[in-house]
Amino acid sequence: MKSSFCIAIIIMLFAAAAANAATISLWHAYRGQEAKAIQKVAQKFNLTHKDQVRLLMVPFGAFSSKLLNTIPLRQGPDVFIYGQDHVGSWVNNRIILSLDYQVRRAGGRAFLKRFFPNTLQAFRYKYAKALWAIPGSFKNLCLFYNKRLVRKPPRTMSQLIAMGKRFTNPRDGAFGRWGLIYDMGNFYYHTMWVQGFGGRIFRKVGRNYIPQIHSAAMANSMRYALKIRKSGIVPEGASDTLMTQLFNRGKAMFVINGQWFRGEIARNINYGVAQLPVIDETGKPAVPFLTVEGYFMARYCRNQKAAFEVIRFFTSKGMAKYFAYIGKQTPANREAYRRYRKLRTEPVSRVFRSAAKFAVPMPNNPEMTLTWGPAVSALNACLGGANIQATLKRFQRQLVASIKKAKRGR
Repeated sequence: MKSSFCIAIIIMLFAAAAANAATISLWHAYRGQEAKAIQKVAQKFNLTHKDQVRLLMVPFGAFSSKLLNTIPLRQGPDVFIYGQDHVGSWVNNRIILSLDYQVRRAGGRAFLKRFFPNTLQAFRYKYAKALWAIPGSFKNLCLFYNKRLVRKPPRTMSQLIAMGKRFTNPRDGAFGRWGLIYDMGNFYYHTMWVQGFGGRIFRKVGRNYIPQIHSAAMANSMRYALKIRKSGIVPEGASDTLMTQLFNRGKAMFVINGQWFRGEIARNINYGVAQLPVIDETGKPAVPFLTVEGYFMARYCRNQKAAFEVIRFFTSKGMAKYFAYIGKQTPANREAYRRYRKLRTEPVSRVFRSAAKFAVPMPNNPEMTLTWGPAVSALNACLGGANIQATLKRFQRQLVASIKKAKRGR
């Protein structure tokens, strides 16, 4: 009788604990191995915590608009993972919460010392010490190459183009074979040429960010992209899926992509990764963006304490190994590299970490959100044969007008 009474008490206690447990909704856009990694970490969290985390994969192309459409209605996630380029816009539109208070509760400076300083800086905006996300991983572009086809990666773009021409044959099979594949019409990738020619996306004047769509560096980058296209080594309109298929079939010699591409490469492909080659016209390497993926807390998060515990757990050094080993990411938690020798010495990760030192942090001011559309349109118009100077001037005016309109509406 006494034993039955004790069991009943234990069941009641477990039921009470379950009733008080929070379920934290976490949105992400991970695919392939990255998705497997975050599922593993979520499973670890749910096995070790009273509160639970529920994952939802949202396609990247719809992610930002879905946040804007759901969070103001209190229907969105509690936590979500995204890069820093929308930080300013989300702050001004009251989409996200500052994490300053939660960070102080977690240890303040001692907690923040776990992360690389430049990854934290990506999420500082408006106020000097305001922090809007905790960095999970950082990403940048590098040159992937098939070791069966390439003994030594090229040092310059002219060498790459020459090697690519010898390999390229558009009539080899259904989709041909190609010397180089990258998303040529995507402005995110194109910034490696803009910055390689010494340009920047914005010029800061006081508190204002002046877009540099119409600039000498941007014009030079457009001409350079056209030069690469005319070389015939890059297929037009190659999707991410086709890029992966061609590389996995030995039909792509070089691919310019980020860490996320690692998880899509077949196990039988012996590949290497190198920093981006030197642009012969400048004598300096192409310079990509440094993108930091952070864990944000949505404005109407239902349980901020439980949500921050999810963030703390997912960005910890212990979980970094799963994101690195399974998801092929480069974690922002620098303690993870001290703790795990394999993570510290893994050759591909070392190349990405080294290349990240020279990458330009992607801007997080509100104007960046408005820039993507006009920049992509300008890029594709120029690649399509439009007059470069006239096109850049037109989209510069369009972007400036959009920025002024957005400021008036705040």
